[in-house]
Amino acid sequence: MKKSLIILILSLLLWGTAKAQQDTVLYYMKNSGVAVANKDSADYLLRIMPADSSTGKVLYPVIEYYLNGKLKFTGNSKTKDYSDLQLQGAAVAYYPNGQRKRLSTYAGYYRVGESTEFYPNGKVYAIRKYFFDKTKNSQAYVTRLVECRDSTGKILAANGSGQWVDYDDDFKYVNGEGNITDSLANGQWKGAFKDSSRYECSYVNGEGLAGVRYDKDGTTHPFDKAEVEPSYKGGVQDFYAFLGHIIKYPKVDKENNVQGKVIVIFVVDADGTISHTEAVRAPDALLSNEAIRAILASSPWKPGQQFGRPVRAQYTETINFTLGNK
Repeated sequence: MKKSLIILILSLLLWGTAKAQQDTVLYYMKNSGVAVANKDSADYLLRIMPADSSTGKVLYPVIEYYLNGKLKFTGNSKTKDYSDLQLQGAAVAYYPNGQRKRLSTYAGYYRVGESTEFYPNGKVYAIRKYFFDKTKNSQAYVTRLVECRDSTGKILAANGSGQWVDYDDDFKYVNGEGNITDSLANGQWKGAFKDSSRYECSYVNGEGLAGVRYDKDGTTHPFDKAEVEPSYKGGVQDFYAFLGHIIKYPKVDKENNVQGKVIVIFVVDADGTISHTEAVRAPDALLSNEAIRAILASSPWKPGQQFGRPVRAQYTETINFTLGNK
């Protein structure tokens, strides 16, 4: 009897392992986020594991590997769709040499709280704080600069004050450098782009004002504002008119008198297309889904600009669903 019980337990364990392996999905990925057919064409590997509900939430463990098999990223997602991973909780990114690259906490598509970044040599590089700044009826996603160190560990800025050096993702060139006070850029900053063009810009409390961009051929491009938000192609009034035309009030919400504001955060890419839409506040799922559908249908937009160049930028929009208007 005991032998039969042992055999039964072993059989269940083997079945459970086989089932988990069967539910695990492996993708060959490009750095652009597109899946490809084979490893030879991939930049990294993405493995999405079966859902883990031990924390009370249904989350899918997500593991990325470099092509040499070393860890690239570990975290958890609310979804198992490789093209729309919505990360939740703690996550760790790694360099190809195995050193930690970043310790972060995620809520959907966005980092929240303090995020610690490291140099490839393993020493702490910077601490940034990410949060949603709720003011009136809007909700902006903002970043604050907390601490910065050089590659030897020397502290350059602490408690939001001092010198800040912002590098590219591979620490090959300086995106920007200057002074910070109260966790915001202040004074004259300078930096460069991957194509070797460079810029100089004056900052006041984190806002970049007048400056000049210098192309590698010597051409100058003066600008009045370092960062310009994305905008709808016809302007604000045309955007609201478009929403009024395209939005269809969900029938069930009409019948149940459900109304209120939906705050949608999304990304406008450098070509004006919209991606990474997320309703961060809504009366219910039906209204949030309708708001997201309308936002996606409004693509393409005029992209945001940084130092006079089109860039990928995050945008927040509030849509007010009122039964009196529908």
